[in-house]
Amino acid sequence: MFVQHTNAINQNCSISEKSKVMKAGNVSGSFCCIITFGFLVATAFTTAGALPSDKITDSLLFCLYSGLEREAELWLPLIDKREIDKRDLNGDSALNLASKRRFPRCVNELLTKGANPNLGNTNGQTPLFWAALSGDTNLATRLLAAGARADTKTIYGWTPLMVSQVRGYTSASSLLAEKRITSLPVRFKLASKVVAVAREGKSEELKRLLSEGADPNTADDTGVFPLEAAIVGKQNVSVRELIRAGADPRQRFLFGREALSLAKENGFEAAIPLLRPH
Repeated sequence: MFVQHTNAINQNCSISEKSKVMKAGNVSGSFCCIITFGFLVATAFTTAGALPSDKITDSLLFCLYSGLEREAELWLPLIDKREIDKRDLNGDSALNLASKRRFPRCVNELLTKGANPNLGNTNGQTPLFWAALSGDTNLATRLLAAGARADTKTIYGWTPLMVSQVRGYTSASSLLAEKRITSLPVRFKLASKVVAVAREGKSEELKRLLSEGADPNTADDTGVFPLEAAIVGKQNVSVRELIRAGADPRQRFLFGREALSLAKENGFEAAIPLLRPH
């Protein structure tokens, strides 16, 4: 931190600008010292049984919210397990904040202490949602192993899988898709597999599923059709295979759009000749 501030000062700054940078560095350094000092005081009071456990949890939540990883790690050993899922004003638990900040050691410690991996905030965003949003497959794997559900939705209807797909995180999407499919009712499993391989352009697997009787006009449990997924994923081979297997280009997708208009909206020019009525 000191080096960053020094480098900023050494650039062509005015005297007033240099003064501002130095003050920012002093404030930031002092703030970290206060947090660390607070931890030492808390340790002493906790040992003596005089510091309420909720105050310790509040301090941990504050450090995680502020992005202070080292300071949060100092508070973690003092947390009462009964307070592990306490939430802040935004509804975020310590695990949710640690996942959002991508603090792996904090995540591991909180899960070891029994933190709930499916506890979302006021917007319904869970720890797995944040892992999907950042495309962090290691974090997602750890959360899934601890029992995180891949089918949770935010208040706006977004699932972790949808978020990772929109962001283009292929590895995270594959991991979450596999987990979600295995937890689906039987009637949705085949349709979900077809949608997934169509979106990813896995032509050989798509051919196999269609030849085994998969219906190209059946949506998955989220309402996405195979042809729709292929268009959004810009997979021309998938579009061709689905049309060949009987997928209906006139079928209406989300917001009442047909395949042709969806391809135009997504700039998927290569699929337009395949989708035009003959």
